[in-house]
Amino acid sequence: MTNEQRTINYWLEGSAENFAKAERDFKARDFVYALFWLHLAAEKLLKAAFVKMKARSAPYTHELLYLAHQMPIKGLGPFENFLEELTVFQLEARYPEDFAQAKERATGTKAEELFKAFDNLRKWLKPKINLD
Repeated sequence: MTNEQRTINYWLEGSAENFAKAERDFKARDFVYALFWLHLAAEKLLKAAFVKMKARSAPYTHELLYLAHQMPIKGLGPFENFLEELTVFQLEARYPEDFAQAKERATGTKAEELFKAFDNLRKWLKPKINLD
């Protein structure tokens, strides 16, 4: 296995672990943390795609839309709003002064919507990075 493939696997495994935590917190109705973990799952999925497409290390960023725009990828348009919206939860869930605002935004309906969008992103990226 090449170093590149090891790196891709690292990001994909991390994404799967974070998604499992997102699902756990969603089931517990802890939507702020569910969306925090979902953000990390999306970030790591995009970083796997970045390494696959660019054959180099992914940039150090948590900004999903910025990360996606660094790749030579067409058809990103339908995911741009999702990536921007999900990025908010990675930041607001980290800092106490923003947590209350995140809690207001993180309704069950919003969480369901973002989980569905993540699933669509994963299905769209699947053939691009050879996901199982």
